[in-house]
Amino acid sequence: MTGFLVHFDAARAALESAVRVDEVKAIRDKAQAAQAYARQAKLSLVMQNQCAEIRLRAERKLGELLSKTIRHEGGRPKRSRAGTVSKETLGSLGVGKNQSARWQRVAAVPERTFKSYLSKAFEDGDGEEVTTAGLLRFAGRRAAVSAMASSETYEWYTPGRYVHAARFAMGGIDLDPASSAEANKTVKAARFLSVEEGGLEQVWAGRVWLNPPYGRSGDSESNQAVWSSSLGDRVDRREVDQAVLLVNAATSAKWFQPLWERVICFVDHRIRFERPGGEPGPQPTHGNVFVYFGEKASSFAEQFSEFGRIVKPAAGCSVGFRKA
Repeated sequence: MTGFLVHFDAARAALESAVRVDEVKAIRDKAQAAQAYARQAKLSLVMQNQCAEIRLRAERKLGELLSKTIRHEGGRPKRSRAGTVSKETLGSLGVGKNQSARWQRVAAVPERTFKSYLSKAFEDGDGEEVTTAGLLRFAGRRAAVSAMASSETYEWYTPGRYVHAARFAMGGIDLDPASSAEANKTVKAARFLSVEEGGLEQVWAGRVWLNPPYGRSGDSESNQAVWSSSLGDRVDRREVDQAVLLVNAATSAKWFQPLWERVICFVDHRIRFERPGGEPGPQPTHGNVFVYFGEKASSFAEQFSEFGRIVKPAAGCSVGFRKA
């Protein structure tokens, strides 16, 4: 155990003094190999995680260095005033594009969040393995909590008449996975998930009402993209029977494109969301759509036609479940 800790401390010291991508990458690769050996030798999870911590710290430093030292391959090299190439290519550094993107995402995790993730992993009585994916998920949840808890992003509720229409269209609402006790006074879902519970990681079932949180996740991806994609996947896997999704009418956004396969109500007015207690918010700057998932499209169209134009998929596209 003592010898292992000596190597661990030496690796941390080497990482702190390393200044080049190849130096840091060598440390990262050694830490990954040490972690694999510790796992194969069935050493304690603490030892495995100590190796993983070095690897993650190296990946954070790699992400920082790569954001400053690489240039896109295929373009003309940028030159300094002295005429020398100012940035290296990923290929010359022996780094893949996916690796570079992932390490830069790891580097973007705030230091406080990074330390909180490690503390949770080491202090968890059940034993949690330290991984890059685990860190990114943890950071994403932290960012979502921060965004949804702010007055600008979270405390805005859907006016009751739209929720009532969804309830009548589906025959009820079993779940609101992005809600609060206050919001559920209007939604009246049989079950709701608060921001602290992390709706994206929970089981969804039955008839779902979803007004996703706005803002961006820890990966800087639109929350509307993340939540609408998750809903579509769950519907296609038959985990969710029906759903009504409320999002911005961002028809040119990449995340919106799969929604064209569903029945959509393009609202012909701007929805003024409400503060707790029913106080109307300011005049909105974006239009909205309601998107229906399931097999009762005619019921949805009947209930939502009063709010705007109903658009159905082109011939040949499914209006319910996509084929697996």
